[in-house]
Amino acid sequence: MTRKKLPRGYAWPVTHSEMRDAIEPASAKIVNLTFGSSTTGDTSVIMVALWTAAQSRTYGGGVHPESVGFWVSVNPVRIERKQAARRALLEEGVPGMLAWMKGPLVAKEGWQATHHTRVWTFRDGKLKATDIK
Repeated sequence: MTRKKLPRGYAWPVTHSEMRDAIEPASAKIVNLTFGSSTTGDTSVIMVALWTAAQSRTYGGGVHPESVGFWVSVNPVRIERKQAARRALLEEGVPGMLAWMKGPLVAKEGWQATHHTRVWTFRDGKLKATDIK
């Protein structure tokens, strides 16, 4: 998605190359990096990371092996919050995400076998990570 497709008044908090550079240590583990378009209702969610587990084929379909791993999406923010959101993502969000990503790689099989989602919200100049069940 390009900037031109964003509604007026919205911007990406980071560029694709800034995000790629920041996630370099984990890039081999990241299946997909996207820039979403969650602007409905001016959401405070600016980054989402998903762990897609390999599910047993005996329980209905399973997941293609190339889809197993981390999926990361960055959402646009209101333009007046761009610089503060950028700073928070690069200084706190991405390092926190990289630390969270180490979990599945050293976790027991039970954790690795289930899907997990963590979202980062940005409100009042503060970044907060929350696990979604």
